[in-house]
Amino acid sequence: MIKDRGSLKWTSMMLPEHVKHLREWEQEDRDAAEDHEWDEQLLEEMNQQILLAMEEASQVEIMCRGGALTSKRVRGRIHYYDPCRRMLRMVDEAGGRQDVYLQTILAITHL
Repeated sequence: MIKDRGSLKWTSMMLPEHVKHLREWEQEDRDAAEDHEWDEQLLEEMNQQILLAMEEASQVEIMCRGGALTSKRVRGRIHYYDPCRRMLRMVDEAGGRQDVYLQTILAITHL
């Protein structure tokens, strides 16, 4: 929920139950945006896809978390894996560099 002046202005005229439900709703949004646990089989499958894409220098599309409840798609070749920062460095079709952190990855697709 966006905390702008409008929502702050109207909370004084709301019933306490409504304010409580709005706070619970906001907390559910925050919980949904937090990191979630991956099972080992899915992690291994994603690891194999990353290694294959790096070995063959093939184009991939990675869907990753962009913000709280948004996602973004990154297309390109995986150029480098940085184990210290746990990030993939990708080169897109225009030659630009994009960094994708592993904890934000939702899905990987070979093109």
